[in-house]
Amino acid sequence: MKTIAIAALALTLAAPAMAADWTVDKDKSHLTFAGTQTGGKTFEGEFERFDATIRFDPGDLAGSSARVEVDLSSGNTHDKQRDAMMAMPVWLDAKSGEPAVFEATRFSRQADGSYVADGTLTLKGKSQPVSLPFTLDIEGDTAHATGSTVLNRGAFGLGGTEYADGKYVGLEVTVSIDITATR
Repeated sequence: MKTIAIAALALTLAAPAMAADWTVDKDKSHLTFAGTQTGGKTFEGEFERFDATIRFDPGDLAGSSARVEVDLSSGNTHDKQRDAMMAMPVWLDAKSGEPAVFEATRFSRQADGSYVADGTLTLKGKSQPVSLPFTLDIEGDTAHATGSTVLNRGAFGLGGTEYADGKYVGLEVTVSIDITATR
């Protein structure tokens, strides 16, 4: 019996660490974006609906992953004309029902204690590598992450040929996260 207990303990200690599953608190979490229009005027907006499957452990970055699906029809800049344009097929094609998907497959810790999630963003059928730097605070079973990255909308065909030069709508879009989750 003692041998079985020792073997079970040895297997437990030898088992690799498993990253924890996290549930996003949708009331406390935000996925925002910012860009520029004619004359360099900045506009901001938020995707009000998104789902995330997050498996993350600072001690097991190799076993960590995240998948975020964004409902593109939930984009809101609080400007009816801009929001109507944004939903059109040449932009986000919100009526297609196809979500934007970010799939992070690699995490790394930086010297300053922050992290970078490397993965692929698929938007309107086009996939591009994306790195998302973020900070993370974990207290007990609650995590809070904030970060942002800059995307080139042209890489995803947003704006089609009519807006491809960035003259009327800037090519760079900053996407920011402010996520609270529990394990």
